[in-house]
Amino acid sequence: MNSGYSNEAYPAQPWGPREVQHTIVNVSSEPPKDHLVWSLWSFVYGNICCFGLAALIFSVKARDRKVVGDQDGAQEYASTARWLNIVATVLASGSVDPTMGHLIHNIDISKPFTYMMPHTSTHACLEK
Repeated sequence: MNSGYSNEAYPAQPWGPREVQHTIVNVSSEPPKDHLVWSLWSFVYGNICCFGLAALIFSVKARDRKVVGDQDGAQEYASTARWLNIVATVLASGSVDPTMGHLIHNIDISKPFTYMMPHTSTHACLEK
């Protein structure tokens, strides 16, 4: 009488032979972002020390790799473009830019804006 069960030992049972089975799952991931719009902004508005230009070049390379189908290459170029964009954005924000820092910090908003020549006094001009 065949009850539908085989006499072979099951691999998961402690008394039977153990086999290791491998399963490969191909997960189609979302293509990496190339940050092209951000790179264009960095190139136009924040091209301090050519970080914006470098970010734009790496973004175009990332897009080219993505079109060809090289996801790993696209990810590497996109990551580099992202970091260059971060640096360009921080420098363009004025918080780190040494040429604009003194202009921002020496503004006194409690007084109305009047133009005065440095190191001159209005009294000295009136005495003549």
